[in-house]
Amino acid sequence: LYTVNKEGTIAPLQTSRIYDKYNHYQIPRIKGTYLLHQLRLLLGTTVFSNLMNEVHDAYRESEMSTRDFIRAANRISGRDLENFILQWLSRSDIPDVDISTDLNPDNEQWQLSLTIRQNTIPYHFLTVIAVEAGDRIYYHLLDIESAEQTFLYNFPDKPTKLTFNDLRDIPLKYDSYYTWANYFDDFHHAKIVYGTKRQIEANHTLALRFNTTLADRYTEELKPVIKDSEISVDDMQNYDLIVLGSPSDNSFMETLASELDLDIKKNMFVWQNQAYTSPESGLFAAFPNPYNVNRTVYLLVANSALQLYHMTRDRYPMPSWAIFENDEIGEKGFHDDDAYRIYFE
Repeated sequence: LYTVNKEGTIAPLQTSRIYDKYNHYQIPRIKGTYLLHQLRLLLGTTVFSNLMNEVHDAYRESEMSTRDFIRAANRISGRDLENFILQWLSRSDIPDVDISTDLNPDNEQWQLSLTIRQNTIPYHFLTVIAVEAGDRIYYHLLDIESAEQTFLYNFPDKPTKLTFNDLRDIPLKYDSYYTWANYFDDFHHAKIVYGTKRQIEANHTLALRFNTTLADRYTEELKPVIKDSEISVDDMQNYDLIVLGSPSDNSFMETLASELDLDIKKNMFVWQNQAYTSPESGLFAAFPNPYNVNRTVYLLVANSALQLYHMTRDRYPMPSWAIFENDEIGEKGFHDDDAYRIYFE
């Protein structure tokens, strides 16, 4: 079993475990998800699918250990995958990567040299870079297995930007890396905050229903539901907070908007330089808690009471932010982070 701490490292609770109950699934999904994704990139979709189908057929309703999985992976792939698999299950750190580039004209093209350096014991991982050049974006899959590797690429137009780990194929330390799924990492220390500036009973009922929805869909545990007017310093500093409503309903949402430099007002909000004024629009966004960066705030901002109802009627899969229109998600993505991005002048 494994857990993620608030510094972004993933620590093992045990080095081997039999997963034979539903509650076991909730914990190892974090590093286990990266392991399975990395295996798919390494082996290709066909071989990976064959592996997963055989594992599910062989161990349906029965116990499977890590060693069982490794044996199956080795046999089906025809490769020795033990080290590749165990690095995700036995290490307590995540990849620590530095990137550097060199860009030069090459006849009628531009040659880009990208160097990847790992500052700790090297992981073997695969990840995607995105290079913007001219009016196109080029994606390249990198296979990294040593402390330092260099890759050369040629482009017909001068590159303007390179993003490493563009599809978040590996866990890296970002300033704002939280997603909605992180709520389930430590849901024992979470509270739901509803507004009391107006429509108090309606807001309270909606918060209780959302609490039940989250419990029914995953945690099987109800969280404390508190008023914006009664939130304490301890709540603000020591809990992950799910904050519902708009500044016209929820005074704590108004406070957070100021702390996080968000433009959120009555019946409107601005996200990525675009204003949303429709009563059918809403915003979900996850941020480090401004009162304790080791905690998280999850904001569900709605331009109307009906829109907040739509956003809380189910547990939607969302990354770091998402734009709602009624009960459907349109745009969504991760927060911009320049830690692994290089701009070319």
